[in-house]
Amino acid sequence: MNRKTLWLFPLMSLLAGCPSTSSPSGPPLERFYFPTSLVHVDVPGKTEGVLFVANANSDKRYATGSVVAVPLDLVGLPPLGTPVAVTDAGVPFVQQLTDLKLDASQNVQIASFAGELALQTVAPNAYRLYAPTRSEGMRAYQLLASVNAEGVPSLSCAGAETSQNCTGTGISLTPVSFDGIDAGVQWPFTPFGVTTAPRACSAASDCCAAGTACVRSCTAGQCVGLDNLPFADVWVTYSPRTDASTLVAGRALNGYVARLDSDDFTFKPENLVPIGLGGASSVAAFGPWVYVTGRLGLVAAPNLVRLVNRDQLVLSTSLESLFRVSDSRGVALSSDGKRLFVVGRVPDTLMVAAIDNPLGIPTLNFVRGVNLPDAPNAVQVIARPGRGDLVAITCTSAGSLALYDEDVGDLVATVSGLGAQPFGLAVDVRANAARIYVSNFGDGRIAVIDVPDLERPQGARLVARLGEQQVCLTRGSSSPNCLASKEVAQ
Repeated sequence: MNRKTLWLFPLMSLLAGCPSTSSPSGPPLERFYFPTSLVHVDVPGKTEGVLFVANANSDKRYATGSVVAVPLDLVGLPPLGTPVAVTDAGVPFVQQLTDLKLDASQNVQIASFAGELALQTVAPNAYRLYAPTRSEGMRAYQLLASVNAEGVPSLSCAGAETSQNCTGTGISLTPVSFDGIDAGVQWPFTPFGVTTAPRACSAASDCCAAGTACVRSCTAGQCVGLDNLPFADVWVTYSPRTDASTLVAGRALNGYVARLDSDDFTFKPENLVPIGLGGASSVAAFGPWVYVTGRLGLVAAPNLVRLVNRDQLVLSTSLESLFRVSDSRGVALSSDGKRLFVVGRVPDTLMVAAIDNPLGIPTLNFVRGVNLPDAPNAVQVIARPGRGDLVAITCTSAGSLALYDEDVGDLVATVSGLGAQPFGLAVDVRANAARIYVSNFGDGRIAVIDVPDLERPQGARLVARLGEQQVCLTRGSSSPNCLASKEVAQ
């Protein structure tokens, strides 16, 4: 029996069993609720794939938040590239798809205030999802996901595979003490950003900490964990709480990232990596390094981007000495690791940097800053073989999605009217076209944007919205906003 076969046995046992059918105490299945981050996966033999969505439950209306897996082939999306119809008033018609086709097996409960989502593929059509949360306990969750031959997904909790309630399985990322301050003081940082980095190897010793007895293995250049599944480093950033300065009486504190092992997923003191003054926001990985963006909050002028590796070496990229923004948010890397894209606020800017020696000791050279619509947040790269990357950016206050073309060196399209507070995004690339999903944190829907031809990104257009508006819940059924949303739905 080969190693690949062995990987499947523990995975199948994790995903087996009937999920609990007890009534969830999180957001109802028929809607998203303060959606934050998104992850898309393709499904062989299917067109649209599956969209994983984190519901933050940010007003605590429900007892928990949730993560759902939407079977996109069932919800009625228009085919990618279909010409957009125009209403009698000359306005492009946007489909409103409110039936998400979800059942209990496609929903798990986690704590409220979810941050970003990260995905690790462990076998064909089988995944781990990682979801840090900013609520009580500051917990991070490892979730299990699979997709059957019909393209229907299911979700469960790592550590409680027969339950849809994962709230008891999350690990607290709050240290017992920090930075010399009495442990009775509240921890001023909250888990927010996350990424996974599958660990490559040439020997088993590459898969374990130096000086320890190694019980992991190296197969075909990939570390295999204690669970006989592909091993990954899971990196989580700590972002300053909004009340952080009050908690620590204005004292500037060191920021941190946490590096967790995918196979045991526990939090130990040695997992906490100090990165210097100031908190962090998002994180992206390439080779042995992760790129961590800095947040304003505990220092007036944070490092815009820091480099961290699993040996806890921390390097400043010194981007802030070349271009100054007050607060860096989302970060993405080109597929070859030679371009870095960072969005920052005040001023609202996309920063582009060239990376030399990405697999050794990287050095960054600032290329340009590009003005963006108000309050950019998330960024994702769309690779175009033979051409420069296309970069998608959500702009929260502007209610729009911006597209940057590396060949042009500037924005080439802005899609407006997505909804209230666009936040996270996910991309489904198909040959020379792409479908982009954007979470609208403020109205509870997912906007669907098509780019029918990646050679001509100016043709990007809003084609659909998934889910019902949450305004009737957040502002009341008799509020003008709720009544207006019902009129639009008609």
